[in-house]
Amino acid sequence: ESALCVFDIDGDGINEVMAVFGGASTQTVAGSGKVKPVKNTVETLTCVIWRVDEKAKKIVEIFRHTIYRKTVKDAEGLFAVHKTERLMFDFEKTPNGPPLMVVTRLLISGDGANARTERNVVKLEPENSVYKMRTIEKPPVTKPQPANEADSQAATALGTVHRIVVVKSQGVLIAYDKEGKEMKRYDVITGAVKGDKEIEGDKKTPEGEFYICVKNTASKYHLSLGMSYPNAEDAQRGLKAKRITQKEHDAIVVAIKKGGIPPWKTKLGGEIFIHGEKGDRTDTLGCIAMSNADVKELFAKTALGVKVVVKP
Repeated sequence: ESALCVFDIDGDGINEVMAVFGGASTQTVAGSGKVKPVKNTVETLTCVIWRVDEKAKKIVEIFRHTIYRKTVKDAEGLFAVHKTERLMFDFEKTPNGPPLMVVTRLLISGDGANARTERNVVKLEPENSVYKMRTIEKPPVTKPQPANEADSQAATALGTVHRIVVVKSQGVLIAYDKEGKEMKRYDVITGAVKGDKEIEGDKKTPEGEFYICVKNTASKYHLSLGMSYPNAEDAQRGLKAKRITQKEHDAIVVAIKKGGIPPWKTKLGGEIFIHGEKGDRTDTLGCIAMSNADVKELFAKTALGVKVVVKP
């Protein structure tokens, strides 16, 4: 795909020409001659800008860069890692001479509740009427660390978690080891309304069997472990009550069978997390909240796929 535009980008009275070229990686199926998208798909959009050089009486290229890049690892899998890069640019007038080019780079990693955005801005000065794109350094990504030495020692002392049980009426989360032995109990709070979750916004914490489908280090609630709600049983009840369509039901069932993230934007609701920032609150909108120190410990020892049972 491509597009061609002619306009005065920098307001100097001389039109520039901008072309955008796009495409996606493909591969040929052996022996068939047919082309299909590759699993590790890379979609790109490259922008090129030309302007008229009046002195040389010719058109010169002043800018070339990939302004959009999307990478999907294992595009057929529900645990696909999506990374999208967007580059936006503008011009800033200067007292004398050519304008500065202001480039804003956005890198979006992940989807939905697990999305994280990095933003960088650089200003480019033209060299001999050509704007040369420099490498924009990404800020270092730091892993969450325990707040103090006591937290660090506690996280080390807790072994690998193989099963989590939440008892809503008791306000407790229990972590179990591989042998089924209780490792530790944590104080938690749950939804403001009693009962099993039915629809988005009912302020109920879902009950039943789930698994950890997301680990979010960029959560606004310190750290969070996403639960696979709605599960297949929730989908069946929702279909019977005509809250969701057959297509939505089937999408949930397929996601659960593959151990992925079920659709979170249906009328059944979603984005149910075990997270921090419990503070002095007495209830949540449906999530399971605990102290920041506790969620650090649990997060470090809990892997994707760990079973979570929520009881009344």
